[in-house]
Amino acid sequence: LPGSQYPTDTVVECCEGENGMVRSAKVITAQRAHAHWKIL
Repeated sequence: LPGSQYPTDTVVECCEGENGMVRSAKVITAQRAHAHWKIL
């Protein structure tokens, strides 16, 4: 599963209702990491 390769997604889910700003930052990080692996 993609989630196993990108544990950041799990962190995003945990922090989603706690702080929207942190969630947004982590989502961007996860997307960048995903794009990075695609490039590789």
